[in-house]
Amino acid sequence: MAAMPEKILFAVVLAALLPTAQAQESCDYAAIKGQEFEFAVRDETLRGYGYQMWSTTPDTTKALPYEDYVGKKGKFLGTFTGEKYSSLRFHNVILEDCRTLYFFALKDNIADESLGLRGIQLLNKALYQWKARVDVDAMTDARTCHVSPDGDTPFPMIHYEKGGRVSAGVVGADFPGKDVSFRVDKLPALGEREMLTGAGAQKLVQQIRAGGKTLLTRSYAWPNDVPQTKEFNLDGIVAALDECKAALR
Repeated sequence: MAAMPEKILFAVVLAALLPTAQAQESCDYAAIKGQEFEFAVRDETLRGYGYQMWSTTPDTTKALPYEDYVGKKGKFLGTFTGEKYSSLRFHNVILEDCRTLYFFALKDNIADESLGLRGIQLLNKALYQWKARVDVDAMTDARTCHVSPDGDTPFPMIHYEKGGRVSAGVVGADFPGKDVSFRVDKLPALGEREMLTGAGAQKLVQQIRAGGKTLLTRSYAWPNDVPQTKEFNLDGIVAALDECKAALR
């Protein structure tokens, strides 16, 4: 077979590379929504291992070379590669140069991931999304509604019943007889045995509606008799509370 002329060979190689180059040029990183992060400087003893749990393909056996990625920025897109509840599931990520990466997902919400151990630092605080859910009792047709954030337990839940009754608990706080506590911003904490009810729950909702920015919960998960404290943003929670109240009218 005759050798391919050098000019033709160059044209073939260029054509193969062109789609990638065009894809990178067309990426408007600044306009892409997502949780932004930076690959952090690591201790010298860890640099040889690279950034583990990260890869350029959906593969848990690979790592990113430290020197090639330190200081680079990217965004978590809020989407996944792999089926939910699968042992191989990855957060989809885009770098500032528009290359794609994959981060092995141990949690559904980035706010719950131990990102510092994976060599990155967030450039803006991870947010929880608050949602309202209406439940209808199959036997009585009674309607209830609860508001809770996405993410892993423990997490707070505010529960509404028709007639205005409200309570607040922590899902995953299943240690019998232990107190749960809630603190909005720097206001005094509100606590009660197993869940907030009555005036305590009403006061918590009032504090949130008055413009609260963050919510701390402290709870106990069986069988560990050790308190867990967790912080949640309150962005969007008032709209979810309003949705619950409207659903029960």
